Parts: sequence; C-alpha cells; structure tokens
Amino acid sequence: MKILKVLLFIVVFSSCTNNEDTFEGINTFEGITNDSLVNGNDHLNNENDHLNNNETSTDFVEIKIGAGTDKLVFLPNNSCRLNGWASYQVVNPPVKYRWDKIAGPDSFHFVSPDSLSTILNELEKGMYKIEITCIAANGYIAKDTCSVIVGQFPSPSNFIVFNNQKWDGTGLLWGAQILIPDIYQYIPIGGVFKVFLRRLNSETWEEIMFDDHDSLISAHLFNGNLGIYSNVEETDSPDIKIEY
Repeated sequence: MKILKVLLFIVVFSSCTNNEDTFEGINTFEGITNDSLVNGNDHLNNENDHLNNNETSTDFVEIKIGAGTDKLVFLPNNSCRLNGWASYQVVNPPVKYRWDKIAGPDSFHFVSPDSLSTILNELEKGMYKIEITCIAANGYIAKDTCSVIVGQFPSPSNFIVFNNQKWDGTGLLWGAQILIPDIYQYIPIGGVFKVFLRRLNSETWEEIMFDDHDSLISAHLFNGNLGIYSNVEETDSPDIKIEY
C-alpha cells in the first residue's frame, strides 16, 4: 500500500552557512496552505500514458506505465534504485519493459534494463532524464520519465524555511501530506538538497529521508513537486526547512 504514496510524489545547489543564528538574508515563506498547492494526487491520474493511438487491439483495454519518483543521489554514492509501476488489462500477455537514459551525463549503467525495477549505477554529477517504456505483444506502447539528480552536498549549506505548513489527507487512503509544488522556484536547479521538519512548539529539526518507506514520515519528489508524507493523521502545523 505504501507504494501508492511514493507515486504521488530535483533540485538544488549553492553554498552558504548552515547556522540559522548567523545566516543573513534567508527567505522565509509564511503559511503556505494546500489551497495554493498543486495536489500531488493529480499526478497519479495523469501519469504520462503516451499511448500509441494508431494501434488498435481488443487484447488491451488499458495500459499505463510510471517511472516513479525523482531521485537525489549524494556523492560519493553513485547509484539509486528506480521503481517503475505498470497498470494494464490484458487478455494475451506478454508485456515487456525497457529503461533508457534520454538526457544527462555519459556515465551510467542499468543493472536490469528489462525489469520494472532496476538499479542505476556508475552515475556522475549532473541531471539525468530517465525513461521507462512498456511494450505490449501487439505493439501497444506507453512511456513515462523521471529525473535523477547527482551532486555533492555543500558544506556549509544554505537553507530556506517554510513556516506553519498544513497537513492534508485529501485523496489519501491513510495518513497526511504536506505539498510544496515546484520546489525549484525557491532554490537553484541542479544540485541535491535535504529536508527537515520542526514540530509546533519544538526547537528540534528532524531530517526527513527521501523514499524511506519504513519511517513514519518520508519525503518524495515528483516532477519537481516536494511531498512530505506521514503514515498517520497529523494535526499540528510544522515548519519545513530545505538545506541546499
């Protein structure tokens, strides 16, 4: 069930100071609410089907493919797992999958390019655009893309704070989410970043890991939209900090 939340939902680079008490000129955004946010669930319903409408067959009623969330890779780590998903109604299989790099640095390697999920390694600094293709036996095709951002986290780092964020459970089977659409409008594109959460009336910042399905709260990036998801209902209004 958790994989549904991953599908809901690159990035950043700069260097400055990581000390909130001494950093000057930081931008703070107050009271972003879900009324002004793009609902990440819309991406589930509009998952870049790219169907070949010239092909017709009664074998396939519907076919969809998804490349999963965007990935941030922190050097010296140079690999990540890509988890695709597929939805189709078939009378006569088979269905084949293929991963390809369509943009980005020259260095890369798919461990299992013909599987729905694969490891992408031998990565170097830069932004990769990755495509997954689903090919049916009758020639029916669906495609989707995701991004992989590879970079060195700067030290010292810069940061930006979004205050008093609101949790929302609309469209979720369980839990709650905070959505910040188009994170690139606040931070530079092209580098990795980290996400932190501070609870109401707390002084402690907790780092939120990306795509961490075993944790109560995890972060996900989907088409540049940042989502913070909790597996339980939430009622407070936490602050979100992005370090980059």
